Amino acid sequence: MTVPIEKHPFEIFPMMMPVTPWVAEKKEHKQDKSRSEEALATSIPHLISSDNLSNMIASDPILLNSSLRDWNEEFQSLKELPYTELSERIIRDKNIVRVNQEFVAAATRGAVAIVNKAVQPINPHEPERGHMFLYHNIFFSYAVDSRDIYADIGGDAISYAAANNDLKGVRLYHLVDQKELHVVMTAIIDYRGYRVVAQSVIPGILSNEKVSQVVYGSMDYGKTVTADPTFHDLMVKAGRSLHLGSHSISSSSSSSSSADGSAPADVKKDNKEADATTTTTVEICSAMESKGIIGADGRRYILDIMRPTPRDPLYPSSSSLMFILRPELVAGYSEYLRRKQINAEKQEAIAKAKAQQQQKKDGGDQVNGDDKDKKKDETKDSDATKELVEPDVFLNLNPNLYSTASLVFSSDDARKSSEARLKEVSDFLVNTIIPSLVQDFVEYNITPVDGATLSQLMHLRGINMRYLGKLATLSEKSPTTQAVILCEMICRAAKYLFTEHLRNTENYQLSHSIAHFLNCFLGSNTRGGVGSIQPQFALQPAVKFAAPAKGVTSPFKLTRADLWQKIVSSVREKFQFDLPQNFSVQTNQSIPYLRSICLKVGIQIQAKVYSFAVDDPFTADAILSLFPLVKDIRPKSIDAQETLDAGRSLFQQQDRTDIAGQLLEQALSLITSVYGPIHPDAATCESSLAMLAYQEQDITSAIAHQTRAVIICERVHGLDHFDTSHAYANLAIFYQQANKPKEALAFMSRSLYLTQLVCGPYNPDIISQYQNIAMILNDMNKDELALKYFNEALTANDSLFGKNSVSSAIICHYIAKAYDKIQNHREAMSFQKRNYTILSQILAPNDLRLQESNFWLNEFTSRAVKKQIEIKQQDQINVSLKLAPGARPISEVLKYVQSTNRPKSTKRANSLSTAGGFGGIRQATPAPSSSSSSSTSTSTSTTTEKPK
Repeated sequence: MTVPIEKHPFEIFPMMMPVTPWVAEKKEHKQDKSRSEEALATSIPHLISSDNLSNMIASDPILLNSSLRDWNEEFQSLKELPYTELSERIIRDKNIVRVNQEFVAAATRGAVAIVNKAVQPINPHEPERGHMFLYHNIFFSYAVDSRDIYADIGGDAISYAAANNDLKGVRLYHLVDQKELHVVMTAIIDYRGYRVVAQSVIPGILSNEKVSQVVYGSMDYGKTVTADPTFHDLMVKAGRSLHLGSHSISSSSSSSSSADGSAPADVKKDNKEADATTTTTVEICSAMESKGIIGADGRRYILDIMRPTPRDPLYPSSSSLMFILRPELVAGYSEYLRRKQINAEKQEAIAKAKAQQQQKKDGGDQVNGDDKDKKKDETKDSDATKELVEPDVFLNLNPNLYSTASLVFSSDDARKSSEARLKEVSDFLVNTIIPSLVQDFVEYNITPVDGATLSQLMHLRGINMRYLGKLATLSEKSPTTQAVILCEMICRAAKYLFTEHLRNTENYQLSHSIAHFLNCFLGSNTRGGVGSIQPQFALQPAVKFAAPAKGVTSPFKLTRADLWQKIVSSVREKFQFDLPQNFSVQTNQSIPYLRSICLKVGIQIQAKVYSFAVDDPFTADAILSLFPLVKDIRPKSIDAQETLDAGRSLFQQQDRTDIAGQLLEQALSLITSVYGPIHPDAATCESSLAMLAYQEQDITSAIAHQTRAVIICERVHGLDHFDTSHAYANLAIFYQQANKPKEALAFMSRSLYLTQLVCGPYNPDIISQYQNIAMILNDMNKDELALKYFNEALTANDSLFGKNSVSSAIICHYIAKAYDKIQNHREAMSFQKRNYTILSQILAPNDLRLQESNFWLNEFTSRAVKKQIEIKQQDQINVSLKLAPGARPISEVLKYVQSTNRPKSTKRANSLSTAGGFGGIRQATPAPSSSSSSSTSTSTSTTTEKPK
C-alpha cells in the first residue's frame, strides 16, 4: 500500500496558464476508448451540433463560456470602474487580471486550433497569408505582410516586429490609464513557426455598415491623416506620460486614398508621389500608423500602436522601421535630466546664499564668532535648498522622426531641435547606459546566467536586444558574461531560422524535422537527408503557407555547414557582431544551448542522457511536443508594486527593518488579493520576508517563507529557472542554520544541479554553491568529501577570476583549514602559503588580513614540522622493533579498528552534484573530480536578496 504524499497547498493551487517545461518524461501511450468522443466534444464550437451542446458544457465549461463572452465589454467596463480609494483599486485590478488571464487562455487555445487548420477563416476567398479568424469572440490574424506593404524593406520580418511593438504600445497606454482612452485586449501566440495576433473585437468594426469611425491617425499609411480634437486632447494627455509631444504632419486629400486601409501604389514608394488636390496640416501626438476609432459603443480606441516610442536614430534605414527606443530608456533619461537639473539648481541656490552672506559680511553685518558664522551659513544653505521645487522634465519627443511621414516644422531650427533631442536619448544609451552595464559585468556586480536574466537586465536599463553585439565586444574582460551573450545571439538567430524550417515542414514530418534541425545545430557532423531522423514514408504535400527559402527544397536537405553559415550571417546582420572563425558549441555548453533554443521556440524533448559527440544525438522519438509561447499586456497593480519596492528599499537599510517588514507584509497581502498566491511578485515578497526573518534570527519563519517562495518559483518560472535555483540555495542555508544538515545538503545539491544545467560548469554562483555544500559536509563530518567540493570551487574560481585573485586566496585558506582538520598539515601549509603569497601581492604589509594569513601559515608550518618529527620518531621505533618504516604499532591499529569515527566511503562524491536532478537530463560526459575546503558562502542573484 502506497503512502500518500502530503503536498503544500501552493503545489495544488490551480493556475490558468501553467508553465510548460522544455524537458519531460516520456509517457507510454495507453488505450482510451473515450478519447475520440472527448476530442469531438472539445472541438471547435461551429463544428458541434446542437445535440452535443450539453456534452460540451460538461467536458469544457470554460470553452463554452468563452464563446459567449463579450471580452471587450467586460474589459472596458472594468477599466471604467472608480479607483479613488484603495479598496476600489484592489477590486478593479483583481477583476482586470482575472479577465485578462481568461482571455489569454481562450486566445491560446484558438491560436493552436488556427495553426492546426481547425478553424474556418472569415475571408476564405483571400490568399491564405491574409486569412482572418473569429473564435470565441476573439479576432485572430497572422503577423505577416499579407498586402506587401513592406515588401521592399523586409516583408514578413517587419510585420513580425510590428506585432511585438503593437503589444508594447498596448501595455504602455494601458499602464498610463488615461480616462476615456481605451485599448483592446491583445495577446501574441507563437506556435509551430507562426505568430498569431489575438485581439478583442471592437463593437461595429466587423460590421458591413459603417457603424465605427476612424477619427484619428491614418488609414492609408500617411497619405491622409485625420485628428479629431477630442481624441487629440486625450492623446496629448497620455503622450505626456510617455514624453511624446504634439507635432504637425501634412495630410493630402486624394481620390486614390483607400478608406479600407489598403495601401495604394504610391505608399509603397515612400509616399514620394501623390495625386492630392489639397494639402492640410494636422496636429497629432502619435505615430502616423496609429489609428483612433470611435466604436459602436461610443468609446474611443487607439489601435495599431506600432511605434509607441520614437525610432532609434542610430538605425535610420528603411529596413529598421520598427527599431524603436525602449520606454525604460526614455524614462531613465528623463530621470537623469531631472536629477541633473535639481543638482544644478541646488548648487546655484547655495552659491547665491553664500554670496548674500558675503555681502552682509562686507557691509559690517558680520556676526562675531566663527561657530555662529558656520551655523548661519549652514542654515542659509538648507533654507535655499528647501525652496527648490522638483522640476517636471518633459522630453517632447516626436515619434514620426526618421519615418515616411511628411512632417511640418515652423523652421529648420525647430526640425534640428527635435532631431537633437532624440539624438541625445540615443547618445545617453550608447555612452552611459551600455558602458555602465558592461562595467557591472566586468566587476561581477551582476552576472547574467542565461538569456532570460540577460534580457531582463538589459530591458530594465532600456537596452534593446539589437545591442547584444556591442555588449559582446565590450565584455571581453568578462569571459563568463561574453559566453552568455554569444549563446543568446546564436540562439536568437537560430530561432528565426527554425521558425522558417517549421513552416516548410508537413505535420506528419514535424518530429523528424525538429530532430534533424537540432542535430544540425548541436551534433558533431550531421549530413542532411541521412540517418534515422529521415521519415520512411511520404504523403501528398499540403498547401504551403509560405514559399520555401531559396535553395531549400526540403527541410531534410539542411546540413550542419549550411545552418551555421546562416547563423553566422544572421548574427552579423542582426547584432553587427562577427562570430569567431570555425566557431562551434563546446561540449560542456551544449545543454545550455539546447535549453535556450527549446525555450525560445517551444520544443519539449525527452529527459534522458544525450551524447553531443555523435552526429545524431536526437531522434524523432526524443521530440515530445510543441507548446505555444504567449505574450500579453500583463496588467499590474500599482499599489502592490510600489509597496513592494518601498519595503525592499527599506530592507537594505539596517535601521529600518521593522518598517520594511510591515511594508512587505502589506505588499504580500495586496499581491495575494489582486493576483492570487501564485505570482512572481509573491515569490519576491516571500523571499524578502525570509531574509528579514533570517537577519532577526527567526530561522523557523525564514524557512516557512522561503519554502513558499521555492514552490511559487517552480510554478511561475519553471523547475529549472535560475530564480528557482537561487531560492533552493537560500532555503538550504536556512536549514543549515537550523542544524538540519541533511535537508540543507539535499536543497543545495538541487540548486547546484539546476545552476549547472542553466549556465554550464563555471559560473560565480556555482563557486558559492560548491563552498556551501563543502561546509554542510564538514558539519556532517564528511571531511574527505568536503575537500572534493572545496577543490571544485577553487578550480572554478581560478578559471573565472584567475589564480591570483582574492577569492582564490580565501578558498585556499578554507582548504588549508579543512586539511588541518584531518591532520594533513603538509597540505594545509601548502594551501595557506598560496593564500599568503596572493595576499602579499595585493595588501599592504601592515594589513590585518595579511598578518592573520601569516599567523596561520606559521601555525600550519609548526604543526607540519611537529608531525614530521613524530613520524621520524615512530620510524626509529619501528626500526628498533624490526617493523617496516611507516608501520603503526598494534595498539594504534586496534584503536582504529574499534573506533566509530572512521571515514566512510565516498562513492557518492560525484553523484551529489546531481542530487534531485531535473528530470534526469544531463550531458553524457564524465563527472569532474577534485578536492576543496570549508566555509559558508551565499548564492548570488540579479533579482533577489541573499543572506548575509
